[in-house]
Parts: sequence; structure tokens; C-alpha cells
Amino acid sequence: MLILGKTVFGKDRTQYKVEKQIGAGGFGHVFLVKNNENSLALKTANADGISADEYDALKNEGALALSVEHENVIKVHYFHDGKEHSELPPYLLMDLANGGTLKEFISSRTKSNALLSENELTTFITQICNGMKAINNCLIHRDFHPGNVLFQENTLKITDFGLSKLVDTVTRTNTFKGIQHIYYKAPESWKMHKNTIQMDMYSAGIVFYELATLQYPFKLENQKDKILEIQEAHFFSVPVEPKSINRNLPDALNELIMRLLKKRPNDRPKNWQEVLSYLSEPVENSTRQIDVGNLVARARATDQAIEDSKIKEERSKNEHEQKIKSLKLASSTIKEIISEIVAAFNSQTQVDKLSIHDFQNNIGFSVQAEKTGRSVTCSLGLAENVIHQEQDTFGREIQRTETLKFNGQDIQFWGCIQNDAGQGLNLLLTFDDKDDLYGSWKILRHKWNALNSRRDNRPEPFPLTEWSEFAHQVAVIRALGLIDTEIRPFELEQFKFLFEEIL
Repeated sequence: MLILGKTVFGKDRTQYKVEKQIGAGGFGHVFLVKNNENSLALKTANADGISADEYDALKNEGALALSVEHENVIKVHYFHDGKEHSELPPYLLMDLANGGTLKEFISSRTKSNALLSENELTTFITQICNGMKAINNCLIHRDFHPGNVLFQENTLKITDFGLSKLVDTVTRTNTFKGIQHIYYKAPESWKMHKNTIQMDMYSAGIVFYELATLQYPFKLENQKDKILEIQEAHFFSVPVEPKSINRNLPDALNELIMRLLKKRPNDRPKNWQEVLSYLSEPVENSTRQIDVGNLVARARATDQAIEDSKIKEERSKNEHEQKIKSLKLASSTIKEIISEIVAAFNSQTQVDKLSIHDFQNNIGFSVQAEKTGRSVTCSLGLAENVIHQEQDTFGREIQRTETLKFNGQDIQFWGCIQNDAGQGLNLLLTFDDKDDLYGSWKILRHKWNALNSRRDNRPEPFPLTEWSEFAHQVAVIRALGLIDTEIRPFELEQFKFLFEEIL
């Protein structure tokens, strides 16, 4: 830990005195340090929770950071790995830039509603691209945002590179407090994919969007789970074109920003030279100038529609995966209550033993009696939509799709638990209110209506194992029909009868 007045060391054991704290971030604190010759900035690196392999990678990145030299990059003079001087934490010693941050600049312009001129915008973006190109020639930044771009007179300088392993650790442990970088994280970096320069390009795209419009590209609704909301925005939201906000934005910059914000890394530029090509002057040629503005607009709209379609497909896939995870968690509730029956039986007798076996997909299980070989099986799945065939006002056949409901709540999961004799129960899970994160199971116990002459040979109580039959019965659950259904509480006693026929 650093305290004011403490001595720290630079290259060749040059000594500096800690004068004051001048900043704080997600990964540590920034101090002003001085000696008789120089004033530098010292950035501490909080390495708590970092693994041995990540620590070695951090040391390597720190060494690489020393090799980056460019007028748009803060010069790093020394990296302390935390071990050379054991009483001191890991830190970087770097040039001091005291002209404020790009974040502060954007905030000031936003308050005064003063969009940047084309010259200002091009100058800033060019400087950032040149700086990022120099950094990415050596390493990946992974924490690029306006707070890490400093002003030194009229020059922008990028800082805080060489700490991507700390970014990985903080992201993995979800300790996001005070960290700006989640607003600028590329979709693939949330999934801990391999570091690529395209991650930095995506972050730069958001910064460029803010410079061009003085707005964040994604609409956030201030939901309770802010982290999840930001993550889903990066995964699934497509920003409106910056030119629709800033009508004076050149077409080339508009296209550049939208390309940098592509969800898939391969859709972004391959390198920073390609990015810089958008900023260069158009080359004069003999091609006759033809007004194709409407064609360009059509091409952009088509590209946007394709991107929207891809994101919709990805969202659907992601939602399905999340539902499967939730179903696995919900199925454990059923398994726990059945496990109590199994454990109680096995502890009270040696006549026979019951054993539980999980299905390969971890959704459902069976309980088998060792001597008889008979079993009780629990099978679960995602609720499907209900399709209604109807006619419109012109008599044409149309389909209407809706979610199956129980007591006014959407059914999320359903299934059945039955023994080898065919006796069983249906199970369904609903979320009873908007704050219910996990939902609750209900038991449906079916038997034949005494007045029904069309009953089959299923023993009572019996489960409905086909979705269509189950969905129909839920829809008419309180009506007089072929099957009578009781709604039972989700309690251990409701399941005990299933085991009588397998012992």
C-alpha cells in the first residue's frame, strides 16, 4: 500500500517521493511522484485474485508496455512487478499529463450541447487510431475508454495499457464497481475469448460514437441489474447511425464507426491502417461523379437489416441456452425432494435399496430399486408455444401463437414423474411475480372423470406425457371434461405413492 511521503523506485533504482493521489480507477490508484529532476504519474495495479499464470502474463505485458513509444501514447518508464521491492505493490511509472481526460471533455461538450467540428473530430479520431496502432503492435489494451485518454496540451495520449490481465481478473470475478470499461467491452470479451485488436477497435468505436454524437450508442433503461443490462446491450443492441444524430458527420466517419461496432470481430477492420484509410482524403480519379445517395442509403438499410437479423438469431440462441441453464437449476429442486425419500428409505431398511441416476443432459433423473429393477423416472423440458388455427375476417386460415399460461402466469418448464406401472404426476413451473428469479413448481394430479366412458387403460393418477395433451388439459383445467385435474402443493408427501409399485 502506498502512503503520502513514501519512497518508490524507478529504473536503475531511481527514487521518487509520493506527493499526492491524483486519481483512482477499477484497478488501482494514481499518484503524483517527484524527485529533484522529474514529476511522473504512478499507477498502482491491484493484483488481488490474480493466478500465478496471469501474474506471469502481467509481468510480460508490463515489460511490453515499456517498449511502446508514440506521441499519442503515454510513455511508460518503469514497471514494478511487486516483487523487486516486496514492500511495494505492482505499479507503472509514466509521464504526467495534466490536461484532463477525454471523458471530461465529452462531458463538458455534452453539457453545452456543442458538437465537435469535422476538423476536431477527425483530429481526435486520427490521434487515437495512431496511438492504438502503436499499442496494438505490442499488446492488447482491453481497457480502452475516454477516461484512459489524456490531454497534454492539444495532443491526446492513451494510457493504462499493459493491464489487460487485471481486466480479465476483474471481469471474471464481477467486481465491476468503479470500472468504466464494461460500457466499452466488446461482446466477445465478456465470454473471455482470446485477446485481439478487434476488441480494442470495438471499444474505440464506442468512443468515436460518443465524440461524434455526444451520446452513448446504446439506450440503457436503468434496470436493477445494470451489469446484465450493459452486457445485453453489447450482445444484442444495434445503435442508430451516428449520422442520424449529427447530420454534419461525414459519410466515411459514419461508416467507420458503424463498422467498428459490428458484433462479430471478423466484421470489423483487420488492422488500424484499414481504419485510418477511412480518414484519408479521397483519391481523385477520372470516374464520372454520379449522385448515388439513394443507392448508398439503400445499401446501408440492407446492411442494417442483415445485422438485425443476425443479432435476433444470436439473441434467440442465447435465450435458449439461458433457459436450459435455468431448467437444470429448477430440476435440482425436484431431485432434492426425491432424494429425501430415497435417503429416508435407505436408512431404515436393508431389504432393498434405491439409487438415483442423472440423465446424461442433467435435465431429469431416475430412481431405481436394486432388487426389482423397477424405477421412477422424472423427465422435464421447456414449455412450448400453443398454436391456434383461426380464420380471419375474409375466411382465410391463419395461425395464432401464444404462451401457455397457468393462473395467469406463463409456464416456463413442464414435465412428468412416473413409475413403471404408469402412475405419475405432471409438473409445471411459473414465476409468480416479476421479482421471482427462480419460479416455483406446481403438481397436477390427473384421474378420469367418473362420467367419462371413453377412458383408456392408464392407471390413476396418470401423467400427460405429450405436450399437446398437457397443454389442452391446462387450458381447460377447471372445466368439466374427460379428465379431472387436481392442483397439489409441491411437497414430499405427494411423491411417495410412486415408489409403492417399484418395491
